Amino acid sequence: MSTPTSESQLSPEQTSPDIDIEQLIYDIAEHARDEDFTQLYQSLLSKELFIPVEKESLWRIPQHLKPGETLQTDGDDGIKIRNVEGPRGEPFVPIATTESAPILAEAHLGIYWLDALAMVLKVEEPAGILLQGKNSWVCFYKPQIENILKKYGQGKPRQS
Repeated sequence: MSTPTSESQLSPEQTSPDIDIEQLIYDIAEHARDEDFTQLYQSLLSKELFIPVEKESLWRIPQHLKPGETLQTDGDDGIKIRNVEGPRGEPFVPIATTESAPILAEAHLGIYWLDALAMVLKVEEPAGILLQGKNSWVCFYKPQIENILKKYGQGKPRQS
């Protein structure tokens, strides 16, 4: 669909809780306006998203972990993320905005936006993140992810 081209000049503090993330993803996919990217980044700062994983790897999650608790992972724990093909055939980590997204049917874990961005930078294979909305999607390549984290990742709360 689309990838961000540059950052707008709005500060991370200028957020609005009433922004429709699904509409922003659609608007970005159709129009790629800088102000839509900025609103999306700000809207996602405290939003839990969902990442598809291979069901067989869920047994590696500690049994004492309850829904909503945080799992710190080092990448060697054997939890396998299911990648998707990007617009040029490259692998992307899919992140869904809703827990009912079809890409999550097998198994999934919750993850916050900034954590997902940081995670993708630590892994060599994927080219970036594919943010899947209900009806539209948008890709973020690693150089863009680095820019997002530079602007929004410094000391921002993960939860509201």
